[in-house]
Amino acid sequence: MAVEVKMPQLGLTMEEGTVSKWVKQEGDAVKVGDVLLEITTDKLTSEVTAEAEGTLIKIVAQEGEDIPVKGLLAYIGEAGEQVGAAPAQAAPVQAAAPAAEKKPAGETKVAVIGGGPGGYVAAIRAAQLGGKVTLIEKNKLGGTCLNVGCIPTKAILHAAEALTEAKEMAEYGIHIEVKNVDWKQVQAKKNAITAQLVGGVTGLMKANKIQIVEGTASFASKDTLAVLKKDGTKENMTFDKIIIAAGSVPAVPPIPGVKENANCVDSTGALSFEEIPKSLLVIGGGVIGIELATAYSKFGTEVTVVEAAPKLLPMMDA
Repeated sequence: MAVEVKMPQLGLTMEEGTVSKWVKQEGDAVKVGDVLLEITTDKLTSEVTAEAEGTLIKIVAQEGEDIPVKGLLAYIGEAGEQVGAAPAQAAPVQAAAPAAEKKPAGETKVAVIGGGPGGYVAAIRAAQLGGKVTLIEKNKLGGTCLNVGCIPTKAILHAAEALTEAKEMAEYGIHIEVKNVDWKQVQAKKNAITAQLVGGVTGLMKANKIQIVEGTASFASKDTLAVLKKDGTKENMTFDKIIIAAGSVPAVPPIPGVKENANCVDSTGALSFEEIPKSLLVIGGGVIGIELATAYSKFGTEVTVVEAAPKLLPMMDA
């Protein structure tokens, strides 16, 4: 008898997931533990594995569909076995726009400038409420957090902590030989994690039918954006509503010669050194500076931190 593959609940607040990619196809043999498909929820991309052995006889949920928790994804059974089921319905939040909307669902044109955690979440919600949404991003979806901030920093920190723990295991009677640090592999793993999460955001955009425009937006009027696209073309785009989520860039201190010196980089550059530096001067002892200082010191870099305030982490509680 065929076994149903259902959308798992990966968190207490999870209501639905988006089918981003089928790894197995109809007719493929599967074993317990085989990865069947990938799903995206908010910032995460997760794998759904088989809990039964047999043949993937029918895929019910197609790539790009939003499926509620416990909604039907596919059937596993014996080759040739007949099953039938209607596609699972998306969660109620995907319904038509609220009555308060002045225009019917799909007719209110909404622009979101910036594809970071503020922008892409706003775009998804606007689309769920019935808007025809265009998201304009000049670099990469996910913004600073996913690409050059929280996520890549945590990946490097994790590698540094793993190195430190391995070296300290002898105190607990566990002897591990650390031959070297393959810095290129550290960077490759960091990039792979970032790419996976950015891919999850891209899947959410497609699932919510959000148009993505790669380019830079500026106001031509109160409701019109002049968009300079990556391919060099320009286009004026008019919207009913415009959400600005443009983000920020690292501040460079007004020290003569800093901008002209190739050895002086911002926090983004510090995440992509070609090799582990022998010494490092970190200007700013806030959370970003201390994270980078901590990571590189664990990799063996001689680190000096300069902070103008009376203490490190000046914005944190003492």
